[in-house]
Amino acid sequence: MRRIILLILPVAALALLYSCATQAQEKPETSAMPVTLVTVRQENIQRPILASGVLAAAREVALSFKTGGIIETFFTDEGRAFKKGDLLARLDTRELRAYSEQARAARDKARRDLNRAEKLYADSAATLEQLQNARSAFMAAQAGYDAVMFNLEKAQIRAPFDGLVLKRTMEAGEMSGPGTPVLIVGNQPQQAVIRTALSDRDVLRLALGNRAEARFDAWPGRVFNGHVSRLAGTALPGSGVFEIEITLDAAEQKLLSGFVASLKIFPGQEEKLVTIPAVALSEAGGRKGYVFIYNPGTETVSRQAVEVAHILDTRIALSRGLEPGQRIVERGSAYLSDGQRVSLHP
Repeated sequence: MRRIILLILPVAALALLYSCATQAQEKPETSAMPVTLVTVRQENIQRPILASGVLAAAREVALSFKTGGIIETFFTDEGRAFKKGDLLARLDTRELRAYSEQARAARDKARRDLNRAEKLYADSAATLEQLQNARSAFMAAQAGYDAVMFNLEKAQIRAPFDGLVLKRTMEAGEMSGPGTPVLIVGNQPQQAVIRTALSDRDVLRLALGNRAEARFDAWPGRVFNGHVSRLAGTALPGSGVFEIEITLDAAEQKLLSGFVASLKIFPGQEEKLVTIPAVALSEAGGRKGYVFIYNPGTETVSRQAVEVAHILDTRIALSRGLEPGQRIVERGSAYLSDGQRVSLHP
C-alpha cells in the first residue's frame, strides 16, 4: 500500500504543474484602454486680452463754487437725475449781497461824479485831467460792481448737461473753499464707459474700434458688448501701464458707476495657433497641462507637456507642445499613463 502511495504522489505533482503551466499560457495579456482620437489643427485665432475695469460715466465733472462760503442748501442728492440748467446747490449769499449793494453805491457815485465833471469841463470849469480822473474812477467802480455780481451769480451751481449726481462730497452748513468740489456728476448710465489699464505689450495690439465684451457680477451670465473708444498716449505716472476706455453699447439692464467688470478685448489682428478640444487636456494647472500623443506603430500613447495660450469656449489654443496633424487622445486621457497600450474607438 505504501508503495502505491509513493507512486501516485509524483504523478499528482506532475499533473498539478501541467495544469498551472496551461493556465499561465491561457491567461490573456493586459487589455488595451479604449480611447477616441482627434487630429491637432492650426487655426487663425483672435487672441483676446483679459482685464478688469470699473464702470464710470463717459463724462464726469467735479462741480464747485467759484468763491468760498457757507453752503446754504442742496437741491439734489446722490443718484438723482437732472436736466441741463437745473439748480443743484447754492451758497449763503447774504455777505455777497451786502458787497453788491456797496459796489452798486460806489458805481452810482462814480457815475454822478463823471456827469458833473463832464458838465464842468464843457463850461471850462474843470480841466481835462479832472475829467479823465472821473472817467477812470467810474470805470473802476463799474468793474468792481461787475465782479461782485459775477461772484454772486457763481454762488450757485447749475447743471452743465443732462445727467446724474454720482457723489456729494459736502453737506449743507459746511464751509466750502473756492474751487473745492462739492458735487461729482456724470452723464446717464446708458453712455457708460469702462476704464482699465493695460501693459505696453497689450496696448500696442489694440486700435480704436476693437470689439470688447464685459461681464458684471451684478448680472451673472449676461454679456455686454462694447468697443475701444480711447487709448492713452502716455503711461500713467509711476505705474508704467496705459489707461484705455471701453464704451458699452446701449443696454436695457441697469448699470451703476463703480460696477467692476471682467473684460475680454479682441485685437484686430489674428494669430496662427494650434488648437485642441478642451477635454483632451489633462492635469491642467495655470498655463501648463498634458496630452497623450498616439503612436500608431506600437498602439501606445506618449505623455506630452503643453503650454496653454488661452481658452476658446470648448477648445484650447496652445503656444507650444504640439504640431498640426498630430493625433492625440480626445476622450479617455484621464485614465492613461505614459506608454500604455490603447484601442481605438470611433
